Amino acid sequence: MALSVSAVWRGFLTNKHIIRRSIGATSCCARLTQNSARGLATQKHSSTGTLPPAPKRPPSGFILFAADTRKTVLKENPALTPTEVIKAVAGKWKTADDVTRNKYAALARERFEQYEKEKAAYTSQLTEQQREALEEVRLDKKLKITKRRLNDKLKELDKPKAAQSAYVLFSNEMRKKLQDKPPKEVMTQLGAMWKQLPEEKKQVSHFGKHF
Repeated sequence: MALSVSAVWRGFLTNKHIIRRSIGATSCCARLTQNSARGLATQKHSSTGTLPPAPKRPPSGFILFAADTRKTVLKENPALTPTEVIKAVAGKWKTADDVTRNKYAALARERFEQYEKEKAAYTSQLTEQQREALEEVRLDKKLKITKRRLNDKLKELDKPKAAQSAYVLFSNEMRKKLQDKPPKEVMTQLGAMWKQLPEEKKQVSHFGKHF
């Protein structure tokens, strides 16, 4: 069933309200997490000293390929901008044969296996307080990402919507009366009804009223 303009607007406002509440809850959780992490960090520094640096997650096969290919691309095309270089590298990766792709996939896999070993060794040497502090930091990062996504969604909802054409508004109104018919037949009838409609009734200002 097609929604009226007022129903769509109510849904729009409801979505904004839900997202704003979600952002508020996420911010609250983030603050609690940060405070908890600070408390654990204080305990950690007072009893165990500085947290040792964690092993870094290795790059993907594409990133390894890009690192090797970037110099070649720049040598062949020194005038390219950084964005154009990235596009050129991505294009080469897209057209790379299976041998090349498998080579870099294997390199990435080897590095990841080594990373897993290093991460296990790193975690095993941490105290319980340090493990808890790390978990709090991970949660804090996830909450920040969630908040950023919710903010992006809210900005998208706040953008002015494109004005609907008179035909779209007409179709939304008339679909209510044709909802029991197959979609193809509905489209055919809507087209025929629109053609028969007087010109003075084909104005956007006319719609929102009952036909």
